[in-house]
Amino acid sequence: MPSYKIPIAIWEDFGGTFTAVTVDGDLAEATGVSAKSVQEQIKQYLSWLYREEWPNAPVMRDPQLMFVRTNIRGEYHTEDENVYPAEERMEISIPCVWSQCRDSSFACRLPTLNIDFHCYEKKSIESMAEDFAQRSLLRLDPSQLNRHLLPKSIRLDSVNVRAPNQLKSSTVNFVATLELVADPLGSRLLRRNITSAWSRETEVADLVQRLGDQRSSLLLVGEHGVGKTTIIADAVRTVERQLQEKEGAKETARYRFWFTSGARLIAGMQYLGQWEARCEKIIDELAEIQGVLCIENLRELLQAGGDSPANSVAAFLAPYLERGELRIVGETTPAELEAIRRLMPGFDVLFQIVRIEEFDDVGAHQVLNRLADTTRQQSKINVTPVALDTLYRLFRRFLPYDKFPGKCTAFVDELCRRTRLELNSKTQVLDSDREIDAERIVTAFTQRTGLPEWILRDELPLDPSQTKEWFEKRIIGQTGACQSATDLIATFKSGLNDPNRPIGVQIYCGPTGVGKTQLAKSLSTYLFGAGEAADERLVRIDMSEYASFGSAERLLSRPDGQPSELIERVRAQPFVVVLFDEIEKAAAEVFDVMLGLFDEGRLTDRYGRVTSFRSSVILLTSNLGSDSVRRVGFGGEAANSFENAVKQFFRPELFNRLDDVVTFSPLGRDSVRRIAQKELTDLLGREGLTRRQLRLHWTDAVVEHVSRLGFDERYGARPLQRAVEQAVVAPVSHYIAENPEERSTSLWLDVVRSQVVVRRGP
Repeated sequence: MPSYKIPIAIWEDFGGTFTAVTVDGDLAEATGVSAKSVQEQIKQYLSWLYREEWPNAPVMRDPQLMFVRTNIRGEYHTEDENVYPAEERMEISIPCVWSQCRDSSFACRLPTLNIDFHCYEKKSIESMAEDFAQRSLLRLDPSQLNRHLLPKSIRLDSVNVRAPNQLKSSTVNFVATLELVADPLGSRLLRRNITSAWSRETEVADLVQRLGDQRSSLLLVGEHGVGKTTIIADAVRTVERQLQEKEGAKETARYRFWFTSGARLIAGMQYLGQWEARCEKIIDELAEIQGVLCIENLRELLQAGGDSPANSVAAFLAPYLERGELRIVGETTPAELEAIRRLMPGFDVLFQIVRIEEFDDVGAHQVLNRLADTTRQQSKINVTPVALDTLYRLFRRFLPYDKFPGKCTAFVDELCRRTRLELNSKTQVLDSDREIDAERIVTAFTQRTGLPEWILRDELPLDPSQTKEWFEKRIIGQTGACQSATDLIATFKSGLNDPNRPIGVQIYCGPTGVGKTQLAKSLSTYLFGAGEAADERLVRIDMSEYASFGSAERLLSRPDGQPSELIERVRAQPFVVVLFDEIEKAAAEVFDVMLGLFDEGRLTDRYGRVTSFRSSVILLTSNLGSDSVRRVGFGGEAANSFENAVKQFFRPELFNRLDDVVTFSPLGRDSVRRIAQKELTDLLGREGLTRRQLRLHWTDAVVEHVSRLGFDERYGARPLQRAVEQAVVAPVSHYIAENPEERSTSLWLDVVRSQVVVRRGP
């Protein structure tokens, strides 16, 4: 009998568990308490496999182990398909086994990711391995990425297997196409990335019965984050365990459920008919093993493959589903289900609908307690009961649209991961270092959302007079507008804002250049500036770009069906100020979209993808009413004039959804003078001065000179910035360029013959 030397990789994790996988030929894996035990398990299984099924002979000669570094930023995904990038990128070293084959090509495997590939140049191995690793790790959250960190130790070994002289079955791999586009949901590797469905025993048992006793396709319907994927994974584990006990340890019994998405099904298919041929092969392979295709999001099937649902992957698969030649277990949300029914009538009736409800308060606390117990057992990190209560309160109060457990449990996983990293960097660890208390929860929540602690903590007061003063220092001459911003913040702080709408919906009216955009920037800084990337908390949309036909659809999605820039930014960071600049220039159809945004705080595209704006402040700017006010002067009737102009322009149902019409006064000379003083003060922080430690001083004549040049009744303070650049920055820059040796001194500015001059001070 021929004998084969099968290379395997063996690694030990930091919990003391050993794992062994084959790195050539058919996949086999085993876990145990020692390297010897897992090696023996692999040998026994391969001996049985060669005796019963005769798999392909190994092709690797003298395999080598290398490590490929890849840099990944984890992502958190909400039920509204919002994406929250993790705070920091993770550098992950992925083991890669490679060997030159007899045909001079190179066979490669990433054993911890269960990925195989071939290449024809040795120099391409590392780059291709990194590409495959990044593709596999894409869209994982940090807790899932943490499972792929370099193990405690890893090495290459081998087992010797004797094969019979006669073939007992075909050497054809019956799931070759499936392996390209899907992952076996019952595999140990995929199970590591999906947590258990805690407190979902009833739903799991029901799904097990449906999967085992019926031949129909199933569709789990529930909001994002309620745990649909974990329920499917737990049910599949149970079913495949039952099949294994019934049929024996065959590959088809263990791996009968295959997890994929619409995008993966057509990945790499460029030409007409390619993806249809692939889907036919997948259907044949599933029939061969009595397999089930598990679709991550059923709605994607209507987008994948064609330019409309009528020629999409969903339309192609529908006849096979109707005849019972294909069985699918899919997931979707209620809004996406309605879109499926609208875009492709009759497709949903091919599935049994299984509703998954979100947890109530009691169930949510049970899940959090089980999560804390698991964390305590696995990593010795204690999440206190008060911390869990604080976490649940913060998510319910500030992220009510993030259905539980979704982001809430992912938040705990990320915080535990950071704690473990901190513990690893310490030489001496105290018991308090292993504890996550309410203080750490609030701090981490602040970093994620940007909300300052005085908003998150009910016991911390807010002084409205100090808040108003803060705005008035930045928005000069607009006392009423600053009061409006203060009122909005006080309402949000007290929790009296409507949780089913945006934090605030206001329209800023007034002449150009009086501080409308500056107030929006200041509001975003005050409300959301406590976290990272504070300068990205203002999303500004120029509505003059949405004045033509089709603008409403363009506001929601790109021509290829992917989310628009607005949707992507709000999903990535929902705690933002969204500024629709010059709203009166938008097309009429855009205002129809605004109705749902102002009233319910959400936007829904044609595919049922919902984006929540309930953690955002919605601001509109407009010059409506400015002309009439300028003609009659700005007196006591100005505010009414602006409001009347807005009323006349907007439909009543849209105007009634505005929380406030905020009027901005034209700037007087005193306000312009104060703004000029502020602009000059802002110059002190420019890099060219701070690097040389140069200090600027100026006379009142300079302020008056800049005010005179920058004052324009029509354009407000806009020309002022230009005047500062031309009248002040230009001569200062000339002086520095001519005197590069100047360091740590003062420069004095004065006006001589209507020109700003610079001289060296004492």
